[in-house]
Amino acid sequence: MTKNLKKLAAFALVAATMMSATMAQEAQQSSADNKKIEFSIHLGGNVPLGFWEDEEPDRIGYADIGLPLKSTSYDDGTYYGDADMGFNLGIKVKYNIPKLKGLGLMATADVFFNTSNDFELKEIDDDDFILHTTEHQCYINVPLMLGVNYNLALGNNFGIWAEAGIGANLRMITDQSYSFEAALSTLGEVDVISTWDYQNSIDMAFQVGIGMMIMDKVSLGVHYYNLGNSDVMGICDTKYITPIGTYTDGGDLLNYGKLNSSMFVFRLGYHF
Repeated sequence: MTKNLKKLAAFALVAATMMSATMAQEAQQSSADNKKIEFSIHLGGNVPLGFWEDEEPDRIGYADIGLPLKSTSYDDGTYYGDADMGFNLGIKVKYNIPKLKGLGLMATADVFFNTSNDFELKEIDDDDFILHTTEHQCYINVPLMLGVNYNLALGNNFGIWAEAGIGANLRMITDQSYSFEAALSTLGEVDVISTWDYQNSIDMAFQVGIGMMIMDKVSLGVHYYNLGNSDVMGICDTKYITPIGTYTDGGDLLNYGKLNSSMFVFRLGYHF
């Protein structure tokens, strides 16, 4: 009888331990499933697309005074941005809808930074150009969006997700400038200094993305962002330093064409 009681007690102890562990695991899983608010930070790289990435093939030198040296097509009204690959940093807040498992509403804020590619001045009509200094424009985009996110768990430690968002984007372009020396038959050597001061713009933007979730903490994703198609406005000032004197030209607000800022984004996220 005593041996049977000991066996029963041992069995009960093992069963209670296993039940407690199971309940604890279920409670932890339930707590994770029932988390209403999630925060995450993410960073990654972006690849510009279309005319934002393209450089107009017919860029020339002195003939483009008064126009951005490597960025404007004044034939079809499109702004060639010549943007290089960049990086991204952002945050996301997600509200999980209680009765719709996996579906949530989200708000995102991002900062994208892209430099522009190098360029060279070219010769026209056998005139020689000597490039002295250049300052390339950089592109800074700050989209704020609202959207939906769906997360499908495929196990305890792995899942896939998809999302879409829409909102507004603030686009900023830093100043662009260059100076060079030109040998002209009429005036001799002329030093030319041109600068462009671009205006900020706000436009509608959207994004879609897919990816995977690991351990409910780390996410990997690829996104397509379209940050609007607005005009590039700016003021160009040009100074000419000649043997007979110095004079300036420009100062008017000019429209350099439309720029569609679209890109692929690859990012890593950490979720709290």
